[in-house]
Amino acid sequence: MEASCSLAQPIVLRTITHASSHSFYTRRCVPFKKPKKVTETYKIILRHYIIGLAITVVIFWMINEIPGIYYFEEHLTEWIATLVAIPVIGLFMAKILSNRLKRTNGKLYLFSTWIILLTWVLILYFKAAIVGIVTSIDQVQFKFLDSIIGFTIYQLWIFLGLGIIHGVIGGIFLSIDLKKNRPKLKTSHNNI
Repeated sequence: MEASCSLAQPIVLRTITHASSHSFYTRRCVPFKKPKKVTETYKIILRHYIIGLAITVVIFWMINEIPGIYYFEEHLTEWIATLVAIPVIGLFMAKILSNRLKRTNGKLYLFSTWIILLTWVLILYFKAAIVGIVTSIDQVQFKFLDSIIGFTIYQLWIFLGLGIIHGVIGGIFLSIDLKKNRPKLKTSHNNI
């Protein structure tokens, strides 16, 4: 008599071979594995990204450079790509930072600054890649490289400037936060 599987459990077929060298399959239920928890490193990185994003918006609001609603409608693909890029790049940077914390006990300020600067540049190129793909699909021409070149020429200096400012200032707070949580980060399993 076979055990019945619920719909939430996948059925795995297992080969059983008898002494008579006849094989047949039996069914058994295998429970799903729970998804891995979000690591502490990712939480710290994401918290600093959100703080940096909020400060950037406030600064642009103070100098009256917040674009109108029509700008958001025209560049909706860029905004969506940016919002998707932040957590994706955060996962990547959390993995790099986690590996760095396992290997070193040294100072973390320069590495924190480099992580934040690299995040800004990767957000730019993630956005450029998504816009290039969408433009290529819309215009039925290969516009991917044009998008990468255009974003590099016209926006790289802005993103580098914001990345340097955010990295120098935010790197201080990120390194302090990492030093404060270092024992917890080293003992926890930082697999993403």
